Amino acid sequence: VVKVLGGDIPGGGGTVTGTGTAGTVTKWSAGGTGIEDGPITFSTNDSTFAGNIITESGTVLIGSSTSVTNTAGTSTLQVLGTGGGDSSLTIGRFSANASAPQLNFTKSRNATIGSNTIVVDDDSLGSIIWSASDGVDMVSYAAEIEAEVDGTPGSNDMPGRLLFKTTADGAAGSTLALTLDSSQ
Repeated sequence: VVKVLGGDIPGGGGTVTGTGTAGTVTKWSAGGTGIEDGPITFSTNDSTFAGNIITESGTVLIGSSTSVTNTAGTSTLQVLGTGGGDSSLTIGRFSANASAPQLNFTKSRNATIGSNTIVVDDDSLGSIIWSASDGVDMVSYAAEIEAEVDGTPGSNDMPGRLLFKTTADGAAGSTLALTLDSSQ
């Protein structure tokens, strides 16, 4: 909970400062002459580093004020850092049962968010992609794990396959190394 103590937002820009539940100083600010003109930044303990930023285009940056472009383009959510802790994403579940945390990929052929249109055979359902700087950019795949529809789906019936892809030295893209299909 943040209580607003004061601040000034002339024309939509400025800073609002408040106190959090632990007594730390929490601050957000919007740049420019109107809120649409600049990023919204969040920092703690009166830090001058804007550790969390929502850019004017809606990109959420955690740990950096600069976004990066990779194989997916410029992602809407980026966690960027220089060490293990500040460049990691943790998903945890703490419950007295056998259930685990999840990372869920969801796909519909409908262009309206929340609507359901059945996918078809060979549709890609999601990928985990590893890329790195080649000295120019970060848009070349090193390896990929991809899930695809493997057959005809129906109500509560979604046949799938996993594709494992790697990139050979000197190659521009990854090639299929292993497939686990719906017959497994």
